[in-house]
Amino acid sequence: MRKDGPVSGSGKRMERWRRLGADIRAAKLTMGLAASLCVVQIILSLLGQPDWIYETFGLSRDGIRAGRIWELLTHAFIHGPWPMMWWHLALNALALLVAGARLERIADAAVLLKVFLAGVLAGGLVQLAVTPNPEKLLVGASGGIFAVVLWLVTVSPSERMWPIPVSARNLGIGLMLAEAGLLVTAWCLPDSGLAIVGNGCHLGGGIIGWWLARKKLGPMLTREDLLKERAKRESA
Repeated sequence: MRKDGPVSGSGKRMERWRRLGADIRAAKLTMGLAASLCVVQIILSLLGQPDWIYETFGLSRDGIRAGRIWELLTHAFIHGPWPMMWWHLALNALALLVAGARLERIADAAVLLKVFLAGVLAGGLVQLAVTPNPEKLLVGASGGIFAVVLWLVTVSPSERMWPIPVSARNLGIGLMLAEAGLLVTAWCLPDSGLAIVGNGCHLGGGIIGWWLARKKLGPMLTREDLLKERAKRESA
């Protein structure tokens, strides 16, 4: 009688893609957030990307001093500048779909929304505090996305964060060290061009995502814990 052999590498990759697709299709809030980012950018493009919209809804120190507190949230839903805005949007939307769908599947939509919005707020505040370029407008959802990613790597540090072939713990450490290093470099080398990147926003979002995960979970969950919880929710 023939015995089935081990699953091939291509078979494992196909299974991972299948699971990722299933997670994304089930993650209604994640898809809604990603779609909202795209819709807003399409509308801005149709309007010709007027400067007043970026100045009113992008985050800046001058805007906060003028009382535009809403900028702490609205900056996450616009991307730019031209011609890099579509790359900026595509990277953020893709990262949100992959990481957000996973968080929504592990926890639920309410947790995803809380982590994402907290990351947006914390990322904006840290960026305002530490940016070496105070005149630069901050736009983009990176703070919320970093919060989602750091939440994930904190609740399951031994998990493989596919498609990146490293453990979740190492991925989280690497991301935070890289952002801290880029921020220090931007301060030390003001002409390097690094000041246009929101490294402070990334750091702030990542820190709040890590903190929310530790505050909520207490002791670290194992992969088996997460699988049992997922099976329990799916059976319900």
